[in-house]
Parts: sequence; C-alpha cells; structure tokens
Amino acid sequence: MKKLLPFLFLLSAPAYADITSKFTSSVSVKVDAAMTQGTRIGASYSASGSNIGTSNTNDQIGGLTVSNNAVSLTAGNYSINGCGATPAACADTWSLSESYTAADTIPSSNSNITAGTVPNFGSVISTANGTGDGFAGAITSGHGITGLHEGGGGSTVTGQFVTELTIR
Repeated sequence: MKKLLPFLFLLSAPAYADITSKFTSSVSVKVDAAMTQGTRIGASYSASGSNIGTSNTNDQIGGLTVSNNAVSLTAGNYSINGCGATPAACADTWSLSESYTAADTIPSSNSNITAGTVPNFGSVISTANGTGDGFAGAITSGHGITGLHEGGGGSTVTGQFVTELTIR
C-alpha cells in the first residue's frame, strides 16, 4: 500500500476552467433628417361674468360662427342686470370677461408644408437636416478614444470600447 500512495496523488481530478475575453471597439455616427411637426390650434371662445344679462333687444351671447370651413367671432353684447337707465350706478356690482383664440388657417394643400420649414400653426417643432461632413475620431490600441468630433448641427458621434470577461 505504501508503494501506491505516491501514485494516487498523481491521479487527482483535472481542473476545468474556461476564461474568455472579448474586446469590441466602435464608432457610431448619426445625422438627423429634417423634421417639422405642427399641431393646429382650433378656435375657442368663452365668456363669464356676474350680474350680466342679455335681456335687452340688442343683447346677445358671444360665440363662434363657422362658414365655408372658416371660423369667425361673434362678440357678445351684454346688459348689466338691475341698472335700468343708469348703468353708472351699478359700476361696482358686475364683472365680465371674454376670451377668444383664433383658429390656425388650414393650408390649401399639403405641398405648402415641407420638412425643415415652419408652417403657420399655433404649436410647431421644426429642425433642419444635419450635416454629414467633418466627422473625426480614433480608438487606439490602448483602448483610448480620442478626437471625436461631430460633423455639424444635427449630428452626433459616439465612440465606445467594451471589455467582456467570462470565467466559468
């Protein structure tokens, strides 16, 4: 048995270990296209007040009128309630507020709106196209990223170095 003992140590189980490394370098360039987004704002009218009425023959509540796809304002004509022939005597007993927002005009055709231009709408986001000239940059063998420079307005350049190490 003493003779077999040294050989048992030589027959030990093998070690299993996998080490994998992966190195990836990349430079990404993005140039934006021209874009215009417009949202038409519709017409609105509101009136509020206190101690105001439409009891006289010339009085009317204001509002909006639509004719041939065009919206127009009809302003209100109001009376102060209870003042009769002397409205100045009621000066502190009434209030009136009217508000009107005009609608955006509908273009005669879609060809009037082009990307990168601003239409006559109440809410507009517009950007001109980016330029794709003048990009610069380098990723060195020492994993350094140097001299990245975008091409111009509406462009982006991104440099990246990724190290991945897997041990099993």
